[in-house]
Amino acid sequence: MKCGITDIARILGITTSAIRYFEKEHLINVGKEKNGHRYYNEEDVFRLLSYTKYRSMEIPMKQIVTQFSGEENNWKKICEREIEARNAALEKARHYQELAANIKEHIKSIQLIERLNGRYEFDKSPGIIFAQDDIGGWLPKERDRQDMVKQWVKNMPEVCLAVRRSSDESSGFGYIIDADSPLKEQLPMGLKVLRLNAASCLHTIVKAEDDFAFHPQKCFHGAYEYAKGRNFQVCGQPWGKILLVEVERGQHLHTYVELWMPIC
Repeated sequence: MKCGITDIARILGITTSAIRYFEKEHLINVGKEKNGHRYYNEEDVFRLLSYTKYRSMEIPMKQIVTQFSGEENNWKKICEREIEARNAALEKARHYQELAANIKEHIKSIQLIERLNGRYEFDKSPGIIFAQDDIGGWLPKERDRQDMVKQWVKNMPEVCLAVRRSSDESSGFGYIIDADSPLKEQLPMGLKVLRLNAASCLHTIVKAEDDFAFHPQKCFHGAYEYAKGRNFQVCGQPWGKILLVEVERGQHLHTYVELWMPIC
């Protein structure tokens, strides 16, 4: 049986460049017709099928090449590689289970928009850890602090973008995580980190104006006016979780922020 490179690539679901790479590494011996066309016999196909099996386990190409070159090829070594591949797959499965759970929680927050956009309720806020740079908020200028922020960003969506209003009426951006999350033990705490405990709050969702990125304090104005008009006393630091951003034609941004305003 003789097969051409295009047929082999189509059947095995691999690229022709991958097949040529195996040729270059002398892992298969390719025959050539008089017209110069490559062809592959049964043994070549068998080797390529075996290669495909190990790649499907996400074993690195370099290890597969080593195995098929005969340098480290015995059943014990192969078994060790497969155990490593299994452990890596289990770790990925754990990661994706956590990712699915975090996305589920985020979807729940987004679905609140229909009920709470522009409306208010009393509810107990979650306890959170709020991290930000003293000067840059989301984007510090110092290299060591940039590395810290990088670790927080890397762990989104469990880490969320947020905004906080200070006692001096200024507002700043930062990153939040649930205060009970095990992930907090893995995050650097060298930034300005505040723990905001669960509290009885005025709870709402606002659609921030276009200039939200430059004037984040404005997203709190409506909630303050609502509280003032009903003689509610704000006691604590209001904060908001940024849920999503709609982009309008012309690049206008409409940011939905879930606000929590502690009320005495």
